[in-house]
Amino acid sequence: MIELETDSPSAEKPFRIDKNLAAITSLYDAIPASILIIDPHERLMGWNLFSRDRVNARPESEMLGINPMDRVHPDDLPDLLKKGYNVLENDIEETAQFRMYHGDGPPYKWATMRAKKAVIDGQPYVVAVVTEITELKDAEAKQEQLQMQLRQHQKMQLIGQFAEGIAHDFNNILFGILGNTEILLDQINEASPLAEQINDIHQLATHSAKLTSQLLTFARKDLTYPEVIDLNKAISEFLPLHPLSIGNNVQIEFRACEIEPFTHMDRDQLDQILSNLIINARDAIAGSGNILIECDLVHFEKEDGNKCLSGISPGSYIKLSISDTGKGIETRIFPHIFEPFFTTKEIGKGTGLGLSTVYGIVMQNNGHIECRSKLGQGTTFDIYLPQHREFEQKKTEAIEHIIPKGKGMILVVSNDSCILNLIREILENRGFKVLIAHNAEESIVLAEIHKNLIDLLVTDVLLPTMNGVNLSSRLQENDPRLKVLFISGYVPENIVNARPTEEGLDIIQKPFSINEFIKAIDKLLNHS
Repeated sequence: MIELETDSPSAEKPFRIDKNLAAITSLYDAIPASILIIDPHERLMGWNLFSRDRVNARPESEMLGINPMDRVHPDDLPDLLKKGYNVLENDIEETAQFRMYHGDGPPYKWATMRAKKAVIDGQPYVVAVVTEITELKDAEAKQEQLQMQLRQHQKMQLIGQFAEGIAHDFNNILFGILGNTEILLDQINEASPLAEQINDIHQLATHSAKLTSQLLTFARKDLTYPEVIDLNKAISEFLPLHPLSIGNNVQIEFRACEIEPFTHMDRDQLDQILSNLIINARDAIAGSGNILIECDLVHFEKEDGNKCLSGISPGSYIKLSISDTGKGIETRIFPHIFEPFFTTKEIGKGTGLGLSTVYGIVMQNNGHIECRSKLGQGTTFDIYLPQHREFEQKKTEAIEHIIPKGKGMILVVSNDSCILNLIREILENRGFKVLIAHNAEESIVLAEIHKNLIDLLVTDVLLPTMNGVNLSSRLQENDPRLKVLFISGYVPENIVNARPTEEGLDIIQKPFSINEFIKAIDKLLNHS
């Protein structure tokens, strides 16, 4: 007979574990799983050798009689107690998953329990087989996180395709509005009462063009002009020139990278990232606060156990972090922060395109973006941009374009009659001879009729039966001297990274101004 003192208030005298119970417990020692025998007062009355080894327990005399439920996580305790009573009262088997700690305290580990009722010498007990499943739960959590990231990625792709389609069609409309208003403004007297209204239309269309440009950036279809950038230098130059109405109560601190952080991207896109995230940080701060911009160099191996970012390729990256001491982001809206037009700001205070633009820029540059936030403490955006190891001085030549009167024949191809008529009027007003075609087939016929007389092909990238790139290649086979200017509401994937300086390949993105259009033509005909 084993006699043990207990601190349990329900016991007025030493309780006894009789020989039958002890013998049964010893039989469980051969089983490679934790087995606990618990009485109706929630006291541990027996356990096997495997249990004692797992918990690094104190001597058995100190453990028997304790309440094992004291080690269960508070959130899991009610369900576990309910199932324990159910086993005793209804004589049924119960299973449960719960968290409990081993030894003298947390951290908690996950376990699964399978419990049945056992009657020993007329006394009811709960016999529970307990198996630790922490590794399994961790694996399930990781799998769930990966599935959530995959769903988010697929959702963002679908949104991007939707944004791309809208921007493409809308840019064609805006080009027609902007081009025709520019022609009207050239033709009417500035004192005319219509001039102000036409100018208002032009300004509204220009603002709309900026919105579609942000949509294309999110969809990663915007034209870019990458160069090697030193982020330390670029950020230091940006901050004084873009105060962004931060206010006297918000302080900005910049901590530069100790190693020169070179990356390869469009400088305007970097400025967009900084501008959007700093404005976001400013708006998140109520009253006074701080914004911290940090730049650092990080490296990821293929199997990086210390810090592994899902979806990021191995290699060296420049880590750009922008943190604020603002109000933080609520959990319910966190999954939507990069979606176009999603905003928590008041009506008129934001378009909801700031963070989606940042997301699109980062993805377009083969980077990665993460957000960390705590309510009441602030938010941090971490951006990882691929490191560019060699510095290349950007060569720039300041060329002042003087828009001359045109000379030569231009073939214009578009399936949109409004665009054809507008471009024809623009070019004819400047003295060019203009041929128009509604599709690739018509343009091939016109090129054959006017063989070796056409100086420039202006074509939409997207055409119904043959795209503009293939069309230009076909026409240049018969006339190698033919210059080509592509126009597009967005730039398709196969030429999104093409450089305008490459011979025979120039792109101008709709909606463009008349001056931009004529300068692009002048560059091709007179400077190449």
